[in-house]
Amino acid sequence: MTVIIANWKMNKGLEGSLDFAADLHNLINKKAVNCQVVLCPSFPYLYVVSKIISDGLIKLGAQDCSFKESGAYTGDVSASMLKDSGCDYVILGHSERRIYHNETSPVIKQKAEKAHLYGLTTIICVGETSLEKEKGQTFTVIEDQLKNSLPLSLSEENIIIAYEPVWAIGTGKNPSVREINKVHAHIKDFVKDFTKLHGLLLEKDVKIVYGGSVNPNNCKEILSIANVNGLLVGGASLVSEDFYNILIKA
Repeated sequence: MTVIIANWKMNKGLEGSLDFAADLHNLINKKAVNCQVVLCPSFPYLYVVSKIISDGLIKLGAQDCSFKESGAYTGDVSASMLKDSGCDYVILGHSERRIYHNETSPVIKQKAEKAHLYGLTTIICVGETSLEKEKGQTFTVIEDQLKNSLPLSLSEENIIIAYEPVWAIGTGKNPSVREINKVHAHIKDFVKDFTKLHGLLLEKDVKIVYGGSVNPNNCKEILSIANVNGLLVGGASLVSEDFYNILIKA
């Protein structure tokens, strides 16, 4: 099933988070959508949002987690805490975490391993910068990120890979349909080789979603691409009606 993920980033307070979750839940109740919907609010609002969407029509995700179980790690949030808060998903390795928090792929791998211990599905983000794209390094960069970010605990059920070209996030720019398809196909082939190399047997392909300036106007075209299994939506996920308009096109 197609998966559509809303990444609110550091937006919405308590009232805004609750209102959005309630509005979206009501919209989906009135007219069902043909996709798995995941909301990823900020940490403080995970539990209260989970109560609004507890019937399972919408799943809850977090925007990050620690690779540590517990202890003196001020400001960190563990995978077990996310599970206690009602989460089923967690985004890891978003370019904003890699850039602003200096997160490396080996750290993201540790986080994914810990998340899998608690039954969380990890959404692992990869993507190239504009400079890397100009130098023709897109495939090389993504392969390096995947090689060092993917844990050996992966399965077709607990991993989603999100291709988010850094240069497209929040800019209104997008790769062409052909470019997206080529990158997603390359990721699919890389994951097959990776799992075979490590003796991992998957019954079906890992889902690969696209992110980067997704909106109600371009989502249908992107979702029509053969190797795209869903979307990771940023700015367009902040208004419930806009996000719902993406969902009904999935």
